[in-house]
Amino acid sequence: MKGNVKDLQDQVNGEWCDTVGIMATVVTKEKNGEVKEYQAIYNKAFFPAYSLKNFRLIDYSSPEIIASLKVKKTKDLKPHERFVLSVLSEYGCKDFFVLKDLKEYDPNDNLVASDKPISKSGSDY
Repeated sequence: MKGNVKDLQDQVNGEWCDTVGIMATVVTKEKNGEVKEYQAIYNKAFFPAYSLKNFRLIDYSSPEIIASLKVKKTKDLKPHERFVLSVLSEYGCKDFFVLKDLKEYDPNDNLVASDKPISKSGSDY
């Protein structure tokens, strides 16, 4: 491009410009024997910002909801449902995240950063 970004500048606020939703994550790394947590953005998948309301209404962390999405054909999924399946897939997000509105981070929710034991009989095991 060599400094000629006129084509890109023409696209700003153009017909293909749209608002998107992204997912905030917490990356946990061990450095020098100490666990550090960093905020990050998952940039491998996005969803239309208008579908954020669906994350408020439906609990996409529920195994029943995920199972019902997996049996649908890809063409029948809504954009935010494709996003959820992408994030939860084998190659999806490996960091801590919550499929809800952005909120203050609580380290007790993150099993990696938490000191609380995991119950072997609970659904989170």
